[in-house]
Amino acid sequence: MQQSDFDGFCQRGIEARQAGLSYFDNPFHFSEVPLNTDEQFREWTSICGAWSVGWLKEDAGRSVELVRILNRPGGLL
Repeated sequence: MQQSDFDGFCQRGIEARQAGLSYFDNPFHFSEVPLNTDEQFREWTSICGAWSVGWLKEDAGRSVELVRILNRPGGLL
């Protein structure tokens, strides 16, 4: 995957977070793509990962649930 491809999938993740979609709404997890070879599997996981990177980058601590977990007494922060 070229950097421009990665950036495009990452941007789609950013836009999904802005639209209020969940991290688990990654459309590439449910896409029907051939996974018959190692290369096809690597490409698919790269695409899924790029979308997730964008979503997480845009989320940047906005998730109310995550903030609650991290800030609870005895939590991580």
